[in-house]
Amino acid sequence: MAENLSREKHTQLKKLMELKSTLPWYVEEYLDVKRRRRMSPSTLTQYARDYIRFFDWMSKQQESPSKEMKHLPYSILSSMRKTDAEAYLDFLEIDRGLSDETINRNISSLKSLFKYLTTQTEDEEGECYFYRNVFAKVNLLRPEKDDSQKAEQVATQIFQGNTDKEFLRFLMEEYPLTLSGRSLAHYKNHIIRDFAMISLFLGSGIRVSELVQLTVDDVFVNQNKLAVQRKGNKKSVVLATKSSMDDLHTYLKIRKERYNVPDNQKHVFVSNYAKSCNPLSIRAVQHIVGKYTASFISKMSPHKFRHTFATKYWLSNKDQISLMRQLGHNSVQTTTIYTNLDTRDLEKQMDAIDEYKED
Repeated sequence: MAENLSREKHTQLKKLMELKSTLPWYVEEYLDVKRRRRMSPSTLTQYARDYIRFFDWMSKQQESPSKEMKHLPYSILSSMRKTDAEAYLDFLEIDRGLSDETINRNISSLKSLFKYLTTQTEDEEGECYFYRNVFAKVNLLRPEKDDSQKAEQVATQIFQGNTDKEFLRFLMEEYPLTLSGRSLAHYKNHIIRDFAMISLFLGSGIRVSELVQLTVDDVFVNQNKLAVQRKGNKKSVVLATKSSMDDLHTYLKIRKERYNVPDNQKHVFVSNYAKSCNPLSIRAVQHIVGKYTASFISKMSPHKFRHTFATKYWLSNKDQISLMRQLGHNSVQTTTIYTNLDTRDLEKQMDAIDEYKED
């Protein structure tokens, strides 16, 4: 199975196995079930971290606090009261200082675990492990910011107007003027790859996890399309701008020779270290993007490139459904943030009020 996983997924899977070994057996069972149902290893790894925090807290609430979390019986969960669950949320907010978004993620992961234990498990008598689901009574925290406020925050983090094009020009023309020696040699060796990578982010809106998993068989240059691996291991075809696909094609022509790529290496974006060719990791891509953007205006992430693409897509097309599909969102509501970034029509309407004259 590991041979069929990308290096990034394999790394996440190993981390998941390490984390779940510290948890009670029934939580291990839940994580294994979700893994077999093809839930993303990175998502499950985060779930495992949430559970470790929860069960560590639970173990300290018991009469024998020295009892390890791994040996906590599920009867403790079945006897939890709503006040206990709320006390845990207070712990996350007050003691740990977590954001509302992170607390909501913890609530969601616990809701999923408790639902499994109370509806989908089966003991020796064919019954669920227990039936009292206290987290079914716990609501997610209301967001402190509405869509318009979120849009304002995103607007400060993305390339405005044609700044993305200015950034791409900067990479090719001005950035190398700041370098010398080994730094300049390293730039010249990797700029075609790095430029194609950044251009593709800005020209398609794909996630960094989707980019590192791209294979040469996923690229359809003549159609300006990519087959990407979405969350949940679902394959989806997305469009890319012609300019970004041209940049990708330029890189693909030099990829094999520049990085000494063996025939069995299918990943598009690779590196060659110590004469070994390997796919770029998510962390490596984030580092590359951060390095270049820090020299331009301010340090940015691939996710902010995704925000930039989504904003420009909306302003150009005003099609929320196609934007949802392009980004791989499950709900059109998720794309609402980008529709709130465009206030031009609203400003015109407000100006019209001042200009209104009754006949």
